[in-house]
Amino acid sequence: MGTYTFITEYRKGVYIYQVQARTMLRAFRLWVDSFSHSCFIDTDDGNILRNDSKDSDLLPIKIEDTKNVWIWSTVIRRRVFTVHIIKTSTRENSQNLC
Repeated sequence: MGTYTFITEYRKGVYIYQVQARTMLRAFRLWVDSFSHSCFIDTDDGNILRNDSKDSDLLPIKIEDTKNVWIWSTVIRRRVFTVHIIKTSTRENSQNLC
């Protein structure tokens, strides 16, 4: 099990979450579900985020020449929504941070 750190830029804010999962894709799905229902994103934008994250053409992309680093982005209401994903640990004691 690994800890994945999600650094999200949204509406002039930066939000950091940590998720534990066996794979990056599973961590990504858990992060989408958590962030899209959080108080940091409005309901309509959360729905767009969930829909876009299900598109197999829009999965996170591994950053070349790095280890355990991905990026994912989409456009929500004509604004770029960017998420940096970093596998930060293989320990099982990490917390979910906001």
